[in-house]
Amino acid sequence: MSTGERSPLTIDIVGEKVMARRLQRFSASVQGAVMRPIVEAAGNRVRDMARALAPQRTGALRAGIVTRLLKFGQGYCHYKVTTEPQVYYGKFHEFGLGDKKEGSISRRTMRRREAAAESLRVKRRIEIAQARGGLTFEDAIAGLSKGEGRRQKTLQKGKLLAGMRRPNMAPHPFLRPAVRFLRDALRGWMVDELWQSVKRWEAPPAEQVGRGA
Repeated sequence: MSTGERSPLTIDIVGEKVMARRLQRFSASVQGAVMRPIVEAAGNRVRDMARALAPQRTGALRAGIVTRLLKFGQGYCHYKVTTEPQVYYGKFHEFGLGDKKEGSISRRTMRRREAAAESLRVKRRIEIAQARGGLTFEDAIAGLSKGEGRRQKTLQKGKLLAGMRRPNMAPHPFLRPAVRFLRDALRGWMVDELWQSVKRWEAPPAEQVGRGA
């Protein structure tokens, strides 16, 4: 089970070699029937805690935290606790933005910031040239590169450049703390539940009660 798109945190059950061997005796479909309800229930517990920790203004972000099945097969079952596409801004809360962002700022963002800072300096020079020489805006930008000319037109319209749009936001994580808080308890709970489920499926047909068959 994992959470988030970046640096996923996982809860893995390892070291249960006897259980793994007994699971391998089942078909892939039976293994799915054994593992899926347990892993999904664990994911839902992480989801519920993440919802409780997430920032709340309209409630959309909390409602957009969901548990999704990724894949399952022989010996594995992967669920993911993540955010729906419409609440994409959840990752900004999780990891932060701008100077407050965890880790280093990307080269692309740095280039955009540098270009925006240079364009603001060019804008100031254009304003001085217009004030002194009575130039029109089109005359003032005539000698600029095509890209810089576009940026100046954007600034003239009162709009922000790409390097000016990213605000600063300190991270307020909610997915990672939920996993870290629940990881050990969920690992033990899943092992116990998996053992019980394996035993139910191994029992003779007359004794198989509540296995969903």
